[in-house]
Amino acid sequence: MFTKDITTNEITFTNEYQELLVSRLENDADYDIKAYETYYHILTTSWTIFDIKDWLETLDNYDYAVSIFLVSKDSTGIFTILPRIVISKEFMVNNQNNANVISTYLSNTLKTVFERFGWEDNHYILIQYTKLDIL
Repeated sequence: MFTKDITTNEITFTNEYQELLVSRLENDADYDIKAYETYYHILTTSWTIFDIKDWLETLDNYDYAVSIFLVSKDSTGIFTILPRIVISKEFMVNNQNNANVISTYLSNTLKTVFERFGWEDNHYILIQYTKLDIL
C-alpha cells in the first residue's frame, strides 16, 4: 500500500488518512488494512531536517503510522526507554513525504514540550513507525 499526497503540504493525522482511504475506496474494497511491523528511529538533540530526510529515504513503498516520543537520558547520560512523553498525535508517512513538513511539525511540538517539561539537553527523540499492509 502506498498513498500519494499524505503529509506533503501538512501533516496527515490518522483520522484524516482513514477518511482519505474511505473516499478513494468508495466501498469497492474487500480487504482490510493491518499494522504489520513496528520499527524505531532515534534522533539526537542536534537533529536537523536532513536527519528527517535520511529517515524517510530508508522507508519502503508502504504507508506508516508514526508516533513520536521524547525520552530522557539517565544521570550517566545513557538513553533509557522510560519515562517517555508522547509528543505527537499519530500521523501517516511514506517515503515520498516532505521532510520540511515533518521537521517543522516536530520543531513546533518540541518547543511546546520544552516550555512545559524542560529536557532540552537531556533527551532523545524516539520515532516509532508501524508499516501498514493490506490483508
